[in-house]
Amino acid sequence: QKHIYPWVSLGWDGGDSGGISDDDMYLGMMKAYFTAGAIGAASGYFTCAGPAFDGMMRNGVVGAQRPTQIRGFIQLARAYALFTHLEPFLKDGDLLPGPMNHPYSAATSGQTKAMEFQAVGETLQVPYGNRTVSIPAARVLARKMRNEDKWLVTTWASTGIDRPIKVTIDAKLGELTLETRRAGSVYIVELVDGKPKITQMDPNAEDPTATLFQ
Repeated sequence: QKHIYPWVSLGWDGGDSGGISDDDMYLGMMKAYFTAGAIGAASGYFTCAGPAFDGMMRNGVVGAQRPTQIRGFIQLARAYALFTHLEPFLKDGDLLPGPMNHPYSAATSGQTKAMEFQAVGETLQVPYGNRTVSIPAARVLARKMRNEDKWLVTTWASTGIDRPIKVTIDAKLGELTLETRRAGSVYIVELVDGKPKITQMDPNAEDPTATLFQ
C-alpha cells in the first residue's frame, strides 16, 4: 500500500516494552515513517490503566515532569508540521525500492525489496532466528516525484550517533554525502544543469520547521 496511518508511541511507562525512547530518536523515526508513506499517525499509550498512567496523567504534580504521552505528541506534531510542506512528495511521488532485498524475507515467500538504501560501510550483523542477517546501521529512505528529477531523501541515525554518510539513490545523482542524525535529516535533491542540488529542509533537527519561512 502506498500510504499508511500507523499507531505510534514514544514508549510505555509500565516497564514491560523495552523502555522509553529519547525524544530526538523518536522524532528521527517519525521523519522516516512519514517518508515511507505515513499521511498521519495516532499517538498515545493505547491503554488507560496501570500505575504509570494513573501516577503521571491523573495524580502527578502538575509541571513536575512532562508525561511520556505528551512528549510523544510533541515530537509527532513536529514531524507533521515539516511534512505538511513536503506533502507533494507523498501524493505525487513514490517510495523507491533500494538495491537490496529485505533482510527478513522468508525463504518460502520469495524475496521482497527493502524500501531503503544502503549507505557505504553502514551495516550491522544481527541474529534472526537460526540465521544472521545484515541490516542498515543508518536508515536512508527516498521518494521520487513522478516525471520529475526531484527526490525527497531522509536519513536517520538509528544507532544513535550523528555522522556523515555516503549513499547512492539514483545513477543520475551519483554518490551523495549526507548527514545522518538521531533526530533525522530530510533533504530535497534535484538535478540542476545536470548536477545534484541538495537542500536540507530541517537544518535544526529538533525544530524542523524553524527555517522554512526565512
